[in-house]
Amino acid sequence: MKKVSCVSGKTKENAPKGDLKWWQLSLIGIGCTIGTGYFLGSGIGVKITGPAIVFSFLLAAIGTYVVYHFLAMMTTEDPQEGSFCYYAGKAFGRWGGFSCLMELLDFENINYRKSVNGTSHSFSILVP
Repeated sequence: MKKVSCVSGKTKENAPKGDLKWWQLSLIGIGCTIGTGYFLGSGIGVKITGPAIVFSFLLAAIGTYVVYHFLAMMTTEDPQEGSFCYYAGKAFGRWGGFSCLMELLDFENINYRKSVNGTSHSFSILVP
């Protein structure tokens, strides 16, 4: 039995196979989720501030570009496994690396608590 395309009526024998790996599908899902959040967030921002939000987006884009540009330069100059804390420690001494690590751990702890509190609040609304 030949596989026939619904749109063109041509056979799909010479069509490329759709063999995506699990991690590629995961990245597509993550990208779609992030994109949805960006569109929703931008819509709310445009509704509140109007077209002036474009300047905020441009400022955030320039800041992000500068940070990642210099991080890429540091990584190509001295490739190391790990995180940004290695470079902070190299630039500012042991306390710079330690402070960076503690700030990252504190950030993770705060995000964990927020997600647990949000989940428990949502659950308490559903179950009296």
